[in-house]
Amino acid sequence: MGFLRVLDEVFLRLFLLALRVFQGLITVPTIGLAAAVINDFSSADIQIPRKITAAEAVACVALLYELFTFLPVIWEGTTFFSFLAILDFLLAAAWATMTGVLDNDATDTCSQFTIKYFNKPSQSPDCNIVTAMYAFCIVTL
Repeated sequence: MGFLRVLDEVFLRLFLLALRVFQGLITVPTIGLAAAVINDFSSADIQIPRKITAAEAVACVALLYELFTFLPVIWEGTTFFSFLAILDFLLAAAWATMTGVLDNDATDTCSQFTIKYFNKPSQSPDCNIVTAMYAFCIVTL
C-alpha cells in the first residue's frame, strides 16, 4: 500500500510541475504585451494607466512564483502541497483582480479605448494588445 501512495504522490507532483510550466508559458506573453502597451503610452507621452502597470507587476510576480514553486520539490508530503496551496490561492486572487480591473478597457471597442486614453486617434496603440493581455490574464487564472 505504501508503494501506491508514493506513486500517486509522484504523479501529483509531476502534474503540478507541468501545470507550473504551462502557467509560465502563458505568463511570459502577458509580460511582453503589458510592456508593449506601456511603451506605446510612454512613446505618446501620455500617463501610463495604473491598471497596465499593475498587470505588468502581477505578471512579473507570477513568473517569479512559478519559478519558485520548483524549489519545494524536495520537500515531503503535506508540507509541499500545503505550501503550494497557500501560494496558489494568493496568485489566483491577484490574477482574478487583474482580470476584473482590465475588464472595462479590454472589452471596449478600439474607438472607446482611444477616446478614453488618447487625445488624437493617430497616437493610439493597437488596442488589440490590451484585449490579448486580458485574454492571457483569464487563461492564466
